Amino acid sequence: IAIGLSVSKPSVSVAMKHQREEGNITVSPEGYIYLTRSGLEIAEKIYERHVTFTNWKDSPISDDYRAVIRRAERILKHLDEDDDDRDEIESLLDALKVAIADEDVDEADDLEDDLVDLLESLED
Repeated sequence: IAIGLSVSKPSVSVAMKHQREEGNITVSPEGYIYLTRSGLEIAEKIYERHVTFTNWKDSPISDDYRAVIRRAERILKHLDEDDDDRDEIESLLDALKVAIADEDVDEADDLEDDLVDLLESLED
């Protein structure tokens, strides 16, 4: 895993321990790693975000959208995982990226406005 991800073995060990403690993976006596139901749900969510990101980053979007997305991602780094605002920002951000990937300009504009309003309320 460490070689495949180009990270250190200790980093993988710490991450695997955390995922095991969270109940997202199990490890067989032979060392095989298996996703649990919750682990699979998390993996699917990450994969969906990857596909969405790949689609929208290759689309011809305006600099305004890019700026709002970068701003939202910067703010997310400072919010706790269990923060309700974080969930709302992530939801709007994901929906915005999907609208951009689908080239649904009206929906993207509405979502951008909602996201800007939320970000401004947090910055006050």
